[in-house]
Amino acid sequence: MSNLINILLLMISILICV
Repeated sequence: MSNLINILLLMISILICV
């Protein structure tokens, strides 16, 4: 489950960067 959370955080980071 932690993997899913990590992916979500990564996607959010990318969205913020863009």
